[in-house]
Amino acid sequence: SLTDVLKEISWEEMIELSKQGAQVLQSRASEFARKYDIKVLVKNAHTNARGTLIWRGSKVEQPIVSAVTSDQDIVKVVLQEVPDRPGIAARVLKTLTEQNVNIDMIIQSMRSGDFNTMAFTVQASDLAKLKQDILKSRSEAREITIERAIAKISIVGVNLTATPAIAATLFETLANEGINIDMISASNSRISVVIDSKKVRLAVNAIHSAFSLGEIE
Repeated sequence: SLTDVLKEISWEEMIELSKQGAQVLQSRASEFARKYDIKVLVKNAHTNARGTLIWRGSKVEQPIVSAVTSDQDIVKVVLQEVPDRPGIAARVLKTLTEQNVNIDMIIQSMRSGDFNTMAFTVQASDLAKLKQDILKSRSEAREITIERAIAKISIVGVNLTATPAIAATLFETLANEGINIDMISASNSRISVVIDSKKVRLAVNAIHSAFSLGEIE
């Protein structure tokens, strides 16, 4: 458990934490409270611990990076040798929508001849709904492979993409631990990377130290 308890975070940060698997508040509850400007205090009712205040604005002195999360319940779906033509990506996403499969991170490789490689992550629980034969046919991919030994690590905070040093620190921290980054996605309140699932604990500890988020017991 973390030795440091956040005094406060913004609703945007809490929503991102919920989406990344933090079991504090459901994302819909967080979005509802943000919509109606409701302050929420999260704490242990059986102790005198101060808890964490969640509200619409965090203080200026608050650290830019407020938390790190990990999600090992994901898999990567890779479409090999997809034709480099307009409309293929749209067709893939439409197929996934029809199959009620929600994707999180998605990348397309640099062009190799007339073909690309497309990859995306989904929750492991959604994999059973993925009809690979239909997806392969509509994407015109040569082959579909599934990678299971992966995990997603995310840092959550405010104005992350406006501060290049944040991403640089994250990537350098992982590199110093010998952890390779497979995929990257970023927004104003979250930067996520996909790594080897066996190195999750090492990554989380290193990131906590790099951003002074407290130690992990």
